[in-house]
Amino acid sequence: MKNESSVILENSTWLLGDGQTIRFWTNAWCGEPLVNLVIAQNPLIDKEAKVADFIQNYQWSIPQEFHNFCPQISYLVMQVRIPPQTRKDELIWKHVSNGSLTLKDAYNFKSHQLQEVSCKQL
Repeated sequence: MKNESSVILENSTWLLGDGQTIRFWTNAWCGEPLVNLVIAQNPLIDKEAKVADFIQNYQWSIPQEFHNFCPQISYLVMQVRIPPQTRKDELIWKHVSNGSLTLKDAYNFKSHQLQEVSCKQL
């Protein structure tokens, strides 16, 4: 399982709770990771920043310089609803309706990937 963690993350998305677990720039929580939409060397980007760092009193608190340098990020972030009660962030699997990744789902996903690879190699 540990070797497949990158596959799991690439095929999962975060549901926002308190924002304490989700990295603002590098985790997929409002579509793709936000760092993919900007030049990663930008000094405004702190890859360790959590989503919670941009929430105050259950409202978005996006610095004005983000609005100035990349308005599309501000727009994307503002589309995400902050839950009205504190709850934990939740990582969900994109390929099942309930979001829970089971061993059976993982096996089916990997076996499907292996079938595609072996077909392409023929």
